[in-house]
Amino acid sequence: MRFQVPPDVGLLGTELIATATVSSANTDVDLGNNSASVTRIVTGAYDPNDKLATTSSGSSSSWTLEEDEWVDYTIRFQNTGTDTAFNVVITDTLPSPSPIPRSATPT
Repeated sequence: MRFQVPPDVGLLGTELIATATVSSANTDVDLGNNSASVTRIVTGAYDPNDKLATTSSGSSSSWTLEEDEWVDYTIRFQNTGTDTAFNVVITDTLPSPSPIPRSATPT
C-alpha cells in the first residue's frame, strides 16, 4: 500500500492504519484470511527556520541609512523532523525596494 498525506508538520509521528477486506460470491471456508491491515507512522524532515537581522546601531526592526553602517543577517537551520533532509538549499530574498546591499559575507 502507498500512503499520501498532506505536507503538515502536525502529522509527524501520526499512526496511519489501512485495512483491506475481500469477499467472494463463492463459499469461503476460511474467513480469517480475507482481510489485512498495515500500520505506518508519518515521518518527514522539518526545519523551524529562524532569521535575525541586527544593524550596527543594535536595531532588529529597522535600518537607518544615516546611522547604520552594516546589517548582521543570520539564518539558522535545523532539521528537527523524523527523517533525513536531503539536498538542503537555504534561500532568503530581501524585500524590494531595499536599501540593504544585496551581497553578504558569511561568518
